[in-house]
Amino acid sequence: MNEDIEQKAAQLANILKYELINCVISDDSEADQDTTLEYENCLTSVVAKNYQYPELEDILAIIIGDSSQEMNVRYAAFYALHIFCRRNRRYEHLASLLEKWNSSFSGYASFKHLTITAKMFTGQGMDVLDSAEQYYKKFPAHLGMSQCLAEVIVKAYEDAKSDDERASLLQKWMPKADREIDRVLRLQPYNATFCCTRGRIYKAQKKFDLAKEAIEKAIAYEKPDRGDYYSKTEIFHYHLMLTLFEEYEYKTKISFSNLSEENKEISKELKASLGKNIEYMALFTAVVSFVIGALNITKQMVFIDIFCLIIALMGSVVCVFSTIGIILNGWRKLESYMVFLVGIVLIAFSLIVKYDIISIFGA
Repeated sequence: MNEDIEQKAAQLANILKYELINCVISDDSEADQDTTLEYENCLTSVVAKNYQYPELEDILAIIIGDSSQEMNVRYAAFYALHIFCRRNRRYEHLASLLEKWNSSFSGYASFKHLTITAKMFTGQGMDVLDSAEQYYKKFPAHLGMSQCLAEVIVKAYEDAKSDDERASLLQKWMPKADREIDRVLRLQPYNATFCCTRGRIYKAQKKFDLAKEAIEKAIAYEKPDRGDYYSKTEIFHYHLMLTLFEEYEYKTKISFSNLSEENKEISKELKASLGKNIEYMALFTAVVSFVIGALNITKQMVFIDIFCLIIALMGSVVCVFSTIGIILNGWRKLESYMVFLVGIVLIAFSLIVKYDIISIFGA
């Protein structure tokens, strides 16, 4: 079994040599080969074609550790293993690989790219945003790296631990992610990975219909004949599911918020209505008591006494009614004071008429 794997490792090493020799590099002569989009596409193709081997990880590990191989071939195998682990979401293993081979491969310009993506997938995206922006701006022709900057930003948003962090990312960083992903999509509109990242950015911006449309495009654009087709589309379906879930959660919160506001209005109206009803009930009770009491009291009285008593009782009813209004509505209603003063005036008037206070003072 070990001989079989070693044989496959030798074959794959030859394939990597061939791919590196025949990889057509862009016109940017100053760019290192490993920082170009063509380099990454070549290695992605190698991983996709050999994805069916369950021992592919072991095969690549053998090539990486084989000191008899050319360093460029070993690094190409390392880069391919990085791609393989990302596709299989083995992010913790990525971090250990980078630490293990840091001294051997850190001289390659793209090693920082691999480090940034590994930190992004292990929840450290917030820590590398500034360095990622500075690094990826060096390679504007590498659309994959431009897409990666957008992905670092949106992944940091997805992993943010507080609303304040998310708000800061939306304000400062998400516009940059928008610009980068729009630029690469103009050049490669049918790239499945780019479309998925576009959808995740829309999701962060709560543009759920656009997010679903973009991710569904990613699923449709992925080529079924690729060896890693099911692995990649599984990731796309995962992000589509998250979008549907977040859309439901977001709309539910809005519905509850609206319902809460409606409940507050209804409660306010009920409270006002209850207060008004109590006022009317108090007035009705006072009037009934006034009528019954007046009928009993005035049986043996002369007209002037009856008149004064009725005015005094009416003033008392008005005072009681206004006092209940003040208790229920607080000290804010001016009309309650006015009604109370009317009641006092009526009582005072009845006393003046009854005891002829004016004539007394006149005397």
